[in-house]
Amino acid sequence: MALYETQRNSGKHFIVSSWETDNAICSDATSCTNATGLFEAFTQWFMARKQGILEARTIAQARGITGVTVSDGIEFNRVRETYPMVIDKIIPQVMPEYMTYSAWASSGGGDVNNPNVGGQLDHDLIVLAGRFPGNKPQLIIGELGPANYTGEDPSTLRGRNEAWQLAQNARAAQRAQLPANILWAAFDNALDPNNPMSEGLLSSDGKERHVVSTLRAELIAGQRELQSSPQARIGGIRVTKASADGRDWDLFEMFIDPTYRQGKFPASLSGMVVRCSYTCAGSSCTATNMTVDGSEIPDSPARADSQSDFRLPHKGWALVNGQPLERWCTVSIPGMLTHGPKRLPP
Repeated sequence: MALYETQRNSGKHFIVSSWETDNAICSDATSCTNATGLFEAFTQWFMARKQGILEARTIAQARGITGVTVSDGIEFNRVRETYPMVIDKIIPQVMPEYMTYSAWASSGGGDVNNPNVGGQLDHDLIVLAGRFPGNKPQLIIGELGPANYTGEDPSTLRGRNEAWQLAQNARAAQRAQLPANILWAAFDNALDPNNPMSEGLLSSDGKERHVVSTLRAELIAGQRELQSSPQARIGGIRVTKASADGRDWDLFEMFIDPTYRQGKFPASLSGMVVRCSYTCAGSSCTATNMTVDGSEIPDSPARADSQSDFRLPHKGWALVNGQPLERWCTVSIPGMLTHGPKRLPP
């Protein structure tokens, strides 16, 4: 009621949410499996909060208060675990108006040796939309960034790679056409003068860092792609390392999203563009010979309605200044929405 009374006619929409509720309840498979009582207690608490918010809305309407909205939300941060999760145990019971995804598990989290974990934001957002049809609850992104982010500005090679990855994650969220996507983080929050790197899009004085120009350019390109009315969408990509013809390859298996428009791959894969970053090759890989956002030519493309494949020459990961420089790629096919970034095997 305080929000309704003090913010009337402001045009503001407040979503009273939580922070990474999965982390608040448990930390791993064992603790989550044994957290039945905690899941039930959180569910009851969220139900009580929802009831209070709805009662306040009714009172505000009776008093003629307009120009402000207050809604409930629940944040989650796990999407693919086999043990209990908030999206299984709590959100379907409470059905808040909003559910917010702290999306590190999709934008870069998980086992670095498993290419199917992390870097699959497109796929996870499609699955979430299928699990909660009709935008009920309405999904928004609570936190989104790149993997292994040091906050280094794109004036350096590593910073350029990180900016590219952040921008590609932002485009994946843009493709989902959600009402809100929150990039982590807005302002430079580094306090240690000996470690000036931060995660901010803006410096502490409010000036844009170089990363913003990369982000803006990619979002403009993403908007143009959406306006072109693509007729199909890749639902997911599996990448595995394979040996053939005397060399190693990264095999891309692309699966269609059958629910999006025509629901099949275009008649031809001609014009496919694969953009990769964080690429290095062999023991001589250094920061000076890395590829930043380079286009690679897909080899041996094979097309079918529901699955299409191609391969790229394999390039192993490298360490630069002790940090892993991984290989991430996006795939664009004419007439389809871009998919990625996708992490490739080491």
